[in-house]
Amino acid sequence: MTESTTRKKRPRIKYPEWYQRQVCEEYIRTGVSMGYLRSKYNIAGHGCVYQWLRKFGYELTSPKQAGEDQSKLVMSNLDKQNEEELKARIKKLERELEDEKLRAHMYSRMIDIAEQQLNIKIRKKSDTK
Repeated sequence: MTESTTRKKRPRIKYPEWYQRQVCEEYIRTGVSMGYLRSKYNIAGHGCVYQWLRKFGYELTSPKQAGEDQSKLVMSNLDKQNEEELKARIKKLERELEDEKLRAHMYSRMIDIAEQQLNIKIRKKSDTK
């Protein structure tokens, strides 16, 4: 083959992560085809969107379905593990919230008792300026 008939390779394009996420979110949200997104966002590679979906924690049931069938999208093990961590964090924060509510109630009760026993006003009246 001569130099003029050889196929020129496109330079490899490095897309920013925010751009990749935007494309993936649109694919998941709207259900449009990957081919449509590639043409809309001028993405050169055929497998880019599929790879990005996997990168951000989504898997399709098979690579052949990656072309058009977004309804088969499922969370990967990484996201399931992350979900468990988030649930544990929520439980911890809920316990801390209950502790703080109890502490606030106890402070209020302590002020009430001090006002009764010492006959002094600790709390500010609500109508004063």
